[in-house]
This record gives sequence, structure tokens and C-alpha cells, in this order.
Amino acid sequence: MKATYTISVVAYNNHALTRQCVESVLANSGDDFELILSDNGSTDGSTDYFDELAKHHPRVLVWPYSHNLGFIEPNRAAFRMAKGTYFVLLNNDCVVPPGWLEVLRAPFLTDSKCAITGATGGELREDGVGGLRGSTDYIEGHCMMVRTDFVRAVEPGLFHVELSGAYAEDSYLSLQMREAGYTIHVTPIPGLLHHGGSTACMVPQCAQWHAHNREVLTGRFGHYLKNRTFQQ
Repeated sequence: MKATYTISVVAYNNHALTRQCVESVLANSGDDFELILSDNGSTDGSTDYFDELAKHHPRVLVWPYSHNLGFIEPNRAAFRMAKGTYFVLLNNDCVVPPGWLEVLRAPFLTDSKCAITGATGGELREDGVGGLRGSTDYIEGHCMMVRTDFVRAVEPGLFHVELSGAYAEDSYLSLQMREAGYTIHVTPIPGLLHHGGSTACMVPQCAQWHAHNREVLTGRFGHYLKNRTFQQ
């Protein structure tokens, strides 16, 4: 089914928050989207909830996994399946308001080089840690929209193959697209709720994933992080 938007939500337990997220998407996203729900081996009923949704919503596709693969790999798989002009990554601890997709899409309509938009962005330190609010080095991945064809031309799998699990994938992709000559835009979404870290706090591997991905990021973009230029 062709759609303007492909929305990807990855869940690992946290059924109550996931349900709030998915219900807000279904209620506030119009009818020009497909929703790919990936479940990382949840044991709290999330998979059954997803399966029941798919029976009643033709735009919902469920992709179950037997164990927790993190954030990156399920979104890579969703990106490969995506039919939307725009691919949206949304954390399962977000609740979206009416009009959220239009807010994220707006910069694409006025900037022909726009590749990524998102509700928040940040500045990266030289060691690859993000979160500062100075210049916008990257778009945060909890609510991010990318132009599918632009990203596929630069990174066909969405996230670089050396990245694993979770963390730094949004920074890496943002720097990749900017280095290729594209732009990124922060587009605040009034009414968006984000319960940050609600899933990550339950995953022991997160610290290991974070350390590994920061090493990959700094290895590839160390010059930029030091000099704030892609010119060697």
C-alpha cells in the first residue's frame, strides 16, 4: 500500500506506554500512512496487542522478533519495507498530537535539500556524546522524519552496518546526510510527550551498545567533532 508516511514503532515490553503511543498515532495521523510495529520479544502482552490491531487496521503491519534486538535493527528492517515518501522513527514512549506529521513534513516542502527533521536536535561533544543545545549537529531519533529516497541514496540500510543495538544512530545518520550535502531541521511539535529512556532503562545491554556506537561514530566523524567541518 503506497503512502506518504511510513511510521516505525519498536517495542520491548512497556505495554502501557506502547499502547498510548500507538493509539495516539492511529488517532492523530490522518489516513495517508502505514504503521510498522516491531516487537522485540516482549513478555507483557505487547505482541498480542499488536496482532489484534493488525486484524482491524489494514495500514498496520506487525513484525515480531524472538528476542530484544534493540532500536537499530528493527528500524533497518522497517526501512527496507517502507513504501512511504517519508520514513518516521517514533519511540514507543512518545505520545503524538494532531498535526504532528504535517509539522515534521513542513521543512521538506520549502527546502529541496532537507533530508531529516525532528522534534528536537542537539550538539555533539568531541567524544560523540550528544544532548547539548547549541548548534544543531544532529536530530534526535525519538521522533524523526527522513526523506526515504535521499537516505536510501546515501545509506540504503538507514543506519550504518557497524552500529548495533541503540544509541548514536541518529547522530551518525545526521552527520552522514549533512556530509553528503543535505540539510536537517529541528521542528518542535507542540503537545508531543516523550517519556525519555523508559525502555532503555530496562535493557542491560544499553551501556555496551552506547560505548560501541560512540566508538564507531568518533572513528568515522572524529574530524568533524573536533573542527565542526567535513573538509579534511
